[in-house]
Amino acid sequence: MAKRLETASHAREYHSNPGYRFRLYPTNPQEAAMFETLRLTRTLYNAGLEQRIVAYRKQGKTVTAYDQQKELTALKAECPEYAGVYSHVLQDALDRLDKAYKGFFARVKRGSAGTASSSSKSGTRRRASGSALASLWTRGDASTSRKSAQ
Repeated sequence: MAKRLETASHAREYHSNPGYRFRLYPTNPQEAAMFETLRLTRTLYNAGLEQRIVAYRKQGKTVTAYDQQKELTALKAECPEYAGVYSHVLQDALDRLDKAYKGFFARVKRGSAGTASSSSKSGTRRRASGSALASLWTRGDASTSRKSAQ
């Protein structure tokens, strides 16, 4: 049986499958790289969400995950910090956005909109009333301001 290194105070547990647990003991540079990747994917998720909202508001156009994923090559060329992040990681962030987006509108259609959220650093989310957002979306004049979402 392998011994577990008890001296690493910065151990992190990651769950990739409910049946398995992996404990990582990253070095400080590895941990910094993981947090930087997390920051970049969070930024991409929020930028993708804003792109969808603006496209719908200004042009009445729906942007899909596929449309956004086609732009990743140009993003990596323009923003060198994204060049160090694997493409599949960035595509996954946009896939998660697409799933959340579709789920929100499915709830709007059923009449149980819930809440809409944007990703934040602390893991908490900025929330707005789902029914208020749903009514704004159906009217086509959704605003990201806190005042209009209440």
